[in-house]
Amino acid sequence: MTHFAKASTSGTLPSGQHANLPVIPQPFWRNQWLASDATLAGEPAIGGPNGLRPDNPNERVMESFGSDSYPDPLMAVDAMINGAKGRIMALR
Repeated sequence: MTHFAKASTSGTLPSGQHANLPVIPQPFWRNQWLASDATLAGEPAIGGPNGLRPDNPNERVMESFGSDSYPDPLMAVDAMINGAKGRIMALR
């Protein structure tokens, strides 16, 4: 997220190229992205009825990507590890 936030406020991508999109004003990240919002906290829990109900966009997005309390989505692992895990689970 750090690279995205930096690129979105400057318009310059990590590669050095300039994005053909409008920049996001820096105060947005502090005033909206990290700000508590009671309405957002009232949205359904993430991962099921016992999941967390983050009250700011940043925490809600990060929880949706997966966490200790909700590890299912986007389990980013190396292909070799995932392949080995698949063979173990299939008992091959």
